[in-house]
Amino acid sequence: MPRQKIYIKLINWVIILAAYCYLAYKLVTFDNYADVVSSFHTADGWQYLCLIVCICLFPLNIWLESWRWRYIMRNIEPMTMLESQRQVYYGFIGAFLTPYRAGDFPARAMLLKDKKKNWLLCLIMGAVSGYAITMVIILLGIPSSFFFFAGEEGLQRLWLPIVAGVICIVLLLFSQRIFVLLARHSWRYQKTQQVLDTLAAMTLRENLIILGQSTCRYVCFLLQLYLVLHFCGVELTLGDALVCLPSYYLLITLTPYVPVAELGVRGSWAMVVFGKFVPDASAAAVIAACILWIINTIPPMIIGSFMKPKN
Repeated sequence: MPRQKIYIKLINWVIILAAYCYLAYKLVTFDNYADVVSSFHTADGWQYLCLIVCICLFPLNIWLESWRWRYIMRNIEPMTMLESQRQVYYGFIGAFLTPYRAGDFPARAMLLKDKKKNWLLCLIMGAVSGYAITMVIILLGIPSSFFFFAGEEGLQRLWLPIVAGVICIVLLLFSQRIFVLLARHSWRYQKTQQVLDTLAAMTLRENLIILGQSTCRYVCFLLQLYLVLHFCGVELTLGDALVCLPSYYLLITLTPYVPVAELGVRGSWAMVVFGKFVPDASAAAVIAACILWIINTIPPMIIGSFMKPKN
């Protein structure tokens, strides 16, 4: 067996083993099992229906990301939806182990047909993909955060999302021109020139399509969160939901964290955000955040462990 194939298989097994060890650590150190069991015991039929629909939205979530990833990669390495889904699932293995899910796209690159030629472009387009979903979260979260941080003291905390939003808009408007200017320069390294040419070739229409696809996935996340909150007994009016849900994802996105602290970050912000509108349901909001994390993390990680590189 060629040495390169041995290295790929070794890296694959190391990634999978590390992911499962970390998952086991999270499950062993989780200390809210009693509250989770209580949520299942006290829920009625309508609440269980909400949970079932939330779980059923998981494959839609993956499909939307695969649809987006296939479009982003179409000029680099065209692929079928099945191939795109394999890469998305395998990406969960790498994302599970790294801060800000940084290992997602390097893991996807391992399943490319031509890894040697396209791995760098895969990482660059992964950055484009991550930037698009972050922009959607920030731009749609800012209006909600104005209402959430109502009052003079609260408005003072808005400086971070506002600055982030301004940066997103500026980059959207001017990044294309910057890449075009950079691509005109003759770069010493061929890979650098290839990356800049790829980015410069993206049109405003293509960027807007990617933003639209990212928005679809974002809405799926919001709906899942709303349903699992209802299952846990956190009753939100439509107006409160339009304020709470985007604000919650905005705060998570702007909070630096490492994987070990991810559940703690999600649970803490859930208590702060949803507890403001439903004070008696702060603990239930934490449980809802944990359940949603389990639904959207553990199944794709397990499925992804079977999506091994072919060479």
